[in-house]
Formats: sequence, C-alpha cells, structure tokens
Amino acid sequence: MGDMVWLHNSAVARWSFRKLHCPWVGPYQVVRRLSTVLYRIQGVRRGRRGSRQVVHFDRLKPCPPFGRRVT
Repeated sequence: MGDMVWLHNSAVARWSFRKLHCPWVGPYQVVRRLSTVLYRIQGVRRGRRGSRQVVHFDRLKPCPPFGRRVT
C-alpha cells in the first residue's frame, strides 16, 4: 500500500496522433489490493486528491520516487 504507479491509458483524443501519444498517465498511489490481480488506485495531483479507480495490474507500472534520476 502507498506505492506510486503509472496507469496505462490507450485512449487517444480525436485531435491527437497515436504515434505521438504518451500512454502512461499519473502518478497514482495504490490505496488497496483487492485481489491478486485488482488494485484500487487514487490520483495524486499537487495537493488535490483524484478519483479512485479499480484497475487490473497489467495496466500498472512502478513509478520511481520523485527527485531521483533513473538511468
């Protein structure tokens, strides 16, 4: 619980191009593990809390801690 993750969103806006679309959005915080494959996540945005979602673990990717450089 409390891990930061990115959420895969494959929807592309009509005025955008799939080739230039960045499918990973977030960061989100894992609120609860509901089963072996389902997680409840909540958006983290500059002091505001986002809506909660239940997603499959295939759509999640670990988010590195802020302030650290990933090589």
